[in-house]
Amino acid sequence: YRNNSGSSSVIAVNGATVTISGFTIDSTARRALRAYNGANVTLDDVDIDGLTYSTSGSALNCIDSGSLTITGSTLSNNTATSQGGAVYSNTCDVTISTSTFDSNSAPTGGQIYVRDGDLSITSSTVEDGTSTSYGAGIYHEATSTSSSLDLTLDTVTFTSNASGNHGGAVHADDILTIDIDDCTFTSNTSTARAGALFLNQSGGRSPRATLAIDGSTFSGNSAGTNGGALYIERADTTIDDCGFDDDDATTSDGGAIYFVSGEEDLVVSNSTFTGHDAVEGGALFLDADASYTTS
Repeated sequence: YRNNSGSSSVIAVNGATVTISGFTIDSTARRALRAYNGANVTLDDVDIDGLTYSTSGSALNCIDSGSLTITGSTLSNNTATSQGGAVYSNTCDVTISTSTFDSNSAPTGGQIYVRDGDLSITSSTVEDGTSTSYGAGIYHEATSTSSSLDLTLDTVTFTSNASGNHGGAVHADDILTIDIDDCTFTSNTSTARAGALFLNQSGGRSPRATLAIDGSTFSGNSAGTNGGALYIERADTTIDDCGFDDDDATTSDGGAIYFVSGEEDLVVSNSTFTGHDAVEGGALFLDADASYTTS
């Protein structure tokens, strides 16, 4: 598909359930796909490259309580002027597997932006994304502090994503459950907090949020302020069988991890921390009423 006209998209899906496979869209000033009114769309073996759109979701846009599934696809060099360089979702659940996101950009959610929906990514690569604000790789948020949204990352590689604010690779706000398994975060950067993962929860939310990181590696990530790899605020957190190496918060605190707690707990087990740099807490910085257990 090339040089097609339309007010906002090359393909529009209104309330239908469809599977689209084996196509390429490139070099257009419109979205590749707009799905709305509860549409459920599956994209398989799709290549979307070099699109530019003036608002949100340069490549893919899903709204109105539907779902978007992406498998075996590549989205690269797409640019949005607002949110979600490649994917923008509002009240849709997004599932991604065996796909590559490369060099997409937007002010917020440089590659992927999901609001008020679950997000699951497996066996995929998210690299070289840029944002001038939050979450160069992923921005995931709930607009209600009583939400029950999930973020699942399994065997995902995040490399060289660069954020102009918090969360070089991932920025998550008020997500109830975050599970990160067998992922790799390498050379992601932010000018503020969290070179790799920024997690923020509103005070007093019920139930309390949980973050579980297992079998993952963090290497060469850096933050302009706190948390070279991780900045975690108000979530019960377990980290097991992970490696942290050469993550830096050179002008502030928490070279690898900066943990802020009201009454939440941090448990770290079977993990290694080497070669980090920070003003205070070269490896870990524990703030407020944190309870910390290591083994």
